[in-house]
Amino acid sequence: MDGVLETIVGYTGGTAYPNEPSYEAIGDFVEALLVVFDETVIEYEVLLEKWAARDAVYAESFLRQYQSGVFYATRAQKGVAEKVFESLKEGRTVHAELAKLGPFHRAEEYHQHYLRKEQRS
Repeated sequence: MDGVLETIVGYTGGTAYPNEPSYEAIGDFVEALLVVFDETVIEYEVLLEKWAARDAVYAESFLRQYQSGVFYATRAQKGVAEKVFESLKEGRTVHAELAKLGPFHRAEEYHQHYLRKEQRS
């Protein structure tokens, strides 16, 4: 996608294993995708709208590990995310978390570029 410079799979939003969560010891962390983007090419709101098109936003997860959510890094991002969340709530129940981004831990290498590996098969 134009403007997306890098994506990194990892874990965020938890406290149970603050030093280094892993897939086997995830504690209360959420599996997450960190999107590094050039805001002169793609707006944050456009990225959120792409995320919001996924059914997972509306599906309730019974495991925190798989909960859908947005973790914002700045006050400006928080404002944009709140606006997008409000628009999503019109007529549907949103089962997604909106929270400030805390420490982000990179996931194991075999989780990185998962879709690309699958597409090669």
